[in-house]
Amino acid sequence: MTKKLAAKDLCKKVEKHRAETDQTIPGMLSKDETLGLVNVLKKMLKSSEDNK
Repeated sequence: MTKKLAAKDLCKKVEKHRAETDQTIPGMLSKDETLGLVNVLKKMLKSSEDNK
């Protein structure tokens, strides 16, 4: 499998998992906890983009 196809496959898997998680997280966390998690994930994403 080429890297491009592997990356597309990974993106599809991540999107599927994200959609499932979008349904699960609100049931597990309070609104404040969910917002905190989103902020942490945004910081992690920004950090990984800055390190490229």
